[in-house]
Amino acid sequence: MITEKIKARYGDFYIIKNDAYICRSLKEYGEWSQGEIHIYETCIRKNSCVIEVGSHIGSLTVPISKLCNSVFAFEPQRKIFQLLNTNLCINNIQNVYAYMNAVGNENKQIILKELDFTDATFDNGVNTGGIRLNQLEANSNGYHIPMIKLDDVIPPEAPISFIKVDAETMELDVIKGAEKIIKNNRPILYLESNPKSDMALENYVKELGYKVYAHTPDYFNPDNFNKNQERIFPPVFSSPDGSVHIYDFMILCIPNEVTFNTNLIQL
Repeated sequence: MITEKIKARYGDFYIIKNDAYICRSLKEYGEWSQGEIHIYETCIRKNSCVIEVGSHIGSLTVPISKLCNSVFAFEPQRKIFQLLNTNLCINNIQNVYAYMNAVGNENKQIILKELDFTDATFDNGVNTGGIRLNQLEANSNGYHIPMIKLDDVIPPEAPISFIKVDAETMELDVIKGAEKIIKNNRPILYLESNPKSDMALENYVKELGYKVYAHTPDYFNPDNFNKNQERIFPPVFSSPDGSVHIYDFMILCIPNEVTFNTNLIQL
């Protein structure tokens, strides 16, 4: 894995040179998914704790950490986890507790294979933030890490007010493993989803007593840190008439008992 250091909106970051999305965005724009930041600024309380599952190298962990009391950050890929900790250190972030764990709905040991991002297979870039856990799991010749349930790791006294999960199709399992936290704290949930296939996640969250809103942050911010006006990422999919270009699909989940004013579309 070849890295380089860049300056970005929220600090300095070591990035993976041939990463095709998060790190490329940090290098080209000086930021990643700035469209999510408004959600964090609106919904995260200064005196509370945040859980972030799928922290990657910390491109969003760092700005989130500046909005709250503390962050419990989870990243299972060993080399990515090392960069996450490096980026926390060089930005003097002291309120993030980072865990090299997979997160799901059970506690067990798993084996993950080591990906070599310098391999010729990845010459045209690899989406290091889009690798699913089942793509990494191995029977042998890998490194052992725990898969954990959030309910069994997060201190029960921690005032969790916001949970962000970007776990590449594992979101439902993660939330099922956090039922006690959700019941006791009623945090806002911000989850990666897929409008074509993830109705199970949406329905489950509604059963927990939440209102669900669609959020589709654009990877391109015209007012980006580097003032780069080139749109380098194509949309993941578009509306039938081509009028709406979707780059990422998230759901913002607000407890039914909380009054929340928003222009987002309720699902």
